[in-house]
Amino acid sequence: MEYDAARIRESLHSMLMQAEIDFDLWQSMRMARENKNLNLLISSRYLHFYSSAENTFFNSLVAILYALFENRDDTVNFWSLRKTFPPDACPEFVQGVNQKFSEIKIIWKRICVIRNEVVGHQTLKRTKSQSHELSGLTIKDLQDMITLCQDLLFDISGELHNVHMLFNIRGKKYFENLIDDICANLVVKMDLTKDT
Repeated sequence: MEYDAARIRESLHSMLMQAEIDFDLWQSMRMARENKNLNLLISSRYLHFYSSAENTFFNSLVAILYALFENRDDTVNFWSLRKTFPPDACPEFVQGVNQKFSEIKIIWKRICVIRNEVVGHQTLKRTKSQSHELSGLTIKDLQDMITLCQDLLFDISGELHNVHMLFNIRGKKYFENLIDDICANLVVKMDLTKDT
């Protein structure tokens, strides 16, 4: 199979940007529940929407982080990108990439448990809580996985393709704006029957 390095690199970049946004929004939604008044409002008026959205961001995050390192030849992942390395790539650089792959694999194995037993499939072997406990996956692991993968893609892109991938796309501010508007009752009702 022939691999298109530019296509794989660009797709990994898109996936990592989405993972960053999913993580940021998921964390913002979790933290917003600490506000008693907001939690009361969510529980009384938006419970199903809010819990579904929060769950969707988490599931999307897990699915993306899993896909980044799934070892398949027919999908976009870091293994496919590594297969595009030129034979004369600097041995020290390749060794550094291999070391980062090993670091990431430790976290990725934890993500696999959640993806394979909770998000992508529902195992009959144990409860969701037991799967989470078995995985040992932490919020810090998720954040570290995103950062490690972003750094890895940045390094590969710069070294082998003379391209610099930028990240730091945050969704937190947009979520905070939404919550502020809801809390301040600034949500404007639109008359959808009027012509614009």
